[in-house]
Amino acid sequence: MDEPAKQIIMTKNEIKQRVFSGWNLRRIIYLLLGVMIVAQSIMMNEWFGIIAGSYFSVMGLFALGCAGGYCYGGQCKTNVADSNDMMSTPQEQ
Repeated sequence: MDEPAKQIIMTKNEIKQRVFSGWNLRRIIYLLLGVMIVAQSIMMNEWFGIIAGSYFSVMGLFALGCAGGYCYGGQCKTNVADSNDMMSTPQEQ
């Protein structure tokens, strides 16, 4: 709790950077499939499909979750040494 909580609010420049940089095949696939799901759902009047397709489109457009191919901003990095320490045998008391 030494470090203050980070704010989630993004500026316009950060949003532009996220949309226009870091494109990979996975992001393109998420965006295209999301748009296809939304279009098909609109034609078939399936409202849940619009929500699902919008979710995947947003993931691809803004590089969220798996569509980014990495944790954006490096927030998900873990220290391997720390996780190995947790796996060690407990010490005798």
